[in-house]
Amino acid sequence: MSSLSLKEIETAWKEKTNAANLLFNESQFKEALEVYKDALNLSEIINKNKDEARKQQIPFVQVYIISCNNYASTCKELNLPEKGEILLKRVIYFLLHLIEENEGDLKELHQELKRAMIAYSEYIASCDLDISLQEQVFADIQQALKTDDLYQFISF
Repeated sequence: MSSLSLKEIETAWKEKTNAANLLFNESQFKEALEVYKDALNLSEIINKNKDEARKQQIPFVQVYIISCNNYASTCKELNLPEKGEILLKRVIYFLLHLIEENEGDLKELHQELKRAMIAYSEYIASCDLDISLQEQVFADIQQALKTDDLYQFISF
């Protein structure tokens, strides 16, 4: 993939995200969800080319996280909390993968993981989803990070 085409994908992602944000702010949630889905697909293309994204200084981690968070927020508004939960969980496992593979600034990745854990936990609570979903994800995080004290890890 050429650098220019990846930059074009990033530009298209920004345009889709901005358009979906406008729809979301106008409470046009079904329409917003479709456009956020397109933006999410673009973010996944960027992530499949993360080496090139790094060269082009495209913040592929943030692009993916923003896409998943936007999609999840819209699912919540449409009373589809399970779909949103899946996307927020994907963010956590994506970040764990990057940490395990030592792909990037570990301090920044840990900070993103903390934010993702908090967002996931708040989403589970606000949607009144089964807490066992969160417990399993947090157990996976503990195992991946090889820490017995997960709450020390997430403290600020």
